[in-house]
Amino acid sequence: MKRTTKNPNLLRAYAGVDLTRLKANFDALVSALPKEKKVLAVVKAGAYGHDAACVARALSGRAAYFGVATAIEGVHLREEGIDEPILVFGRTPLMEAELLADYNLTQCVFSFDYANELGMALHQKNRKAKIHIKIDTGMGRLGFSHADENLVNQILSISRISAFEIEGIFSHYAKSDVPEDDFTALQKERFENALTKLENAGLSFAYRHISNSSASLLALSDSCNMVRAGICLYGDFPSEDVREIWEAKHPDSPILPVMHLCASVAQIRHLKKGEPLGYDCAFRAKRDTKIAVVAAGYADGVPRSISMKTDAIAPGCRIVGNVCMDMTFVDITDCEKDICEGDIVPLFGENGITAAAWAKAAGTIPYEIYCNISARIPRVMFEDGQVTKIVE
Repeated sequence: MKRTTKNPNLLRAYAGVDLTRLKANFDALVSALPKEKKVLAVVKAGAYGHDAACVARALSGRAAYFGVATAIEGVHLREEGIDEPILVFGRTPLMEAELLADYNLTQCVFSFDYANELGMALHQKNRKAKIHIKIDTGMGRLGFSHADENLVNQILSISRISAFEIEGIFSHYAKSDVPEDDFTALQKERFENALTKLENAGLSFAYRHISNSSASLLALSDSCNMVRAGICLYGDFPSEDVREIWEAKHPDSPILPVMHLCASVAQIRHLKKGEPLGYDCAFRAKRDTKIAVVAAGYADGVPRSISMKTDAIAPGCRIVGNVCMDMTFVDITDCEKDICEGDIVPLFGENGITAAAWAKAAGTIPYEIYCNISARIPRVMFEDGQVTKIVE
């Protein structure tokens, strides 16, 4: 395999993560927000597959808060030296309650019963934790129902639990990636109403947040003082509608993909017209065809569902045959670049091939493409075009 600046340490395959671009995406979002809005950077699921610790370190000093799915994810960030506040979005098991206190993690509290159980678990260990109250305004996932007639009394009761410090309150939009959808306005109204009732009852919240990436990019107005930025930090959009609106309004502040997935060419094959290729002989050459056998497959995060549906390496270079566990076939017959065995080639993220295109071919969303890049793929951090760290 050839040693090149684009193939650090002669890696079989790797996911390049451009931290310079990550920071530029963050700054682009901030430039479009009101000055009073702080940003919670969502780094759950390994920062959507980009590596949570490296992303958090890059955004330290920019982000006011970080968001994770589990307490264990929060612990990982603390052990990697992240000092900013960290909100755990998911349910922390009672046996892990001490982690919240030991690692200064803020817990999402979404039901009266869970609050009591968690408060008791902390109290028994003489420990305390900060919490954010989650209000369900229509997402139907986690949260106190905005319509519950006992909402105010329940939250007041939780505020008296000695193990807790109520720091924030939040909700989550279900359809904010569909601009002007009436349901988003309804959710905002429900959240504002719940917030007003709670504040009238004497409760106060240092952090109030409902906007996700799409609502933030669309600059939806509300009374909150923080937004949660996820996919937009990593250079993608919740929907093509949101992309079009952002690019039209902010032509000088592009949101650009942070990750590029690359792999080495294991072999170049030459098929004669009519010859089959791969499992199930799913592809038969309609002409003499040049194939790059690329050393990454569905065990690495190349979805088998994109077989023969989209491109890799460069536009017009079709993925052919069925994607294998460890390898992918790409038709490079018409590729302008001379590709040789041992070369490192981009699968997506460069040369006009995007994760969004792969997602469309797979019938999914870019989030899933990024998150599914497997742990056996090293993450290579770049800043200003130079490799700064390889996470294996």
